[in-house]
Amino acid sequence: MRSSSSLPVLLFLSLAACGGGAPPAPAEPGPSAAAEGTTPAVGGPSNRVVLERGGPGKPPPPVLTDPLAWLDSEVRAPMPEVAALGTRVEAGTELDAALTELDAWIAAHPKDADALYWRGRAHQARKEAEPARADLQAAVDADPGFLAARQHLTDELVGAGDHAAALVQLDAMIAARPDVGLLYANRAYVKRSLGDGPGSAQDVIAACDKGHARSCNGAAREKARLEAQAEETAEQP
Repeated sequence: MRSSSSLPVLLFLSLAACGGGAPPAPAEPGPSAAAEGTTPAVGGPSNRVVLERGGPGKPPPPVLTDPLAWLDSEVRAPMPEVAALGTRVEAGTELDAALTELDAWIAAHPKDADALYWRGRAHQARKEAEPARADLQAAVDADPGFLAARQHLTDELVGAGDHAAALVQLDAMIAARPDVGLLYANRAYVKRSLGDGPGSAQDVIAACDKGHARSCNGAAREKARLEAQAEETAEQP
């Protein structure tokens, strides 16, 4: 089951890093990849929302073919009560009641990563950024291998401008899934935001090499730039 577009999580693609410019300014989220179809979730309700960001006054970029499909391999087995609450959060209905029940569940099970995750997602749906970040961080702390929680936490951190903390999450996701080009593209965006041009360039190149096609034009430019820099360094006495 794909996630409902009622949960406005931004997938920050490295459009600026691919083009060598400044990071794009936040804009209204675009259409959801949820519209492209549904698949059953494994071990509980779907754990993601995919929205893309456009530039100010411009239409959003085309929705990729399920850019977070790499998360489908993550198997979660939440308690049935938590899975049922996750389904309600995902649907975006009765959020107040779902939050109340999640509060009670977490009071009794404070280290339940899935319950913390879904409460964070409920706060995201209500546009409550600080409690969303707190719960998603708690979910990651309780289960460092919970990649969907890291992905949504990263979205929140980037939205808050905390690129250094977002970089920590992206490093961990890439360590777990070094085959996913999108993660390198997103890390390129974050590194450029932090002023790490060479690191951003390397990640744009890696994103292309790992199959993130939207990075490939930028990768060619970055390769040429890095080669020119290397030649200049070699020519220096």
